[in-house]
Amino acid sequence: MPAAATARLNIRMPVNSRRAIAKAAAAQGTDVTSFVVEAATAKARRVLPEEHALAVSPAEALQIQALTESDSVVTPALAAAFSV
Repeated sequence: MPAAATARLNIRMPVNSRRAIAKAAAAQGTDVTSFVVEAATAKARRVLPEEHALAVSPAEALQIQALTESDSVVTPALAAAFSV
């Protein structure tokens, strides 16, 4: 099986941050690289969905709810769009 592609990331940080990361990695029995990659990836996965979320006001939410619960009107253009 081929090895996974890798990329390098060089960062600068305060010495006290580096010490804290090294200590936390050791406490989890892992190396600093694995610890940082895991933590940064987990954070990225939490942030990305938030970037794609649609924020609506309570009034807008009620309007969307009313529109989705109302009877639909099928126009000729809509019917044509769904015909195969």
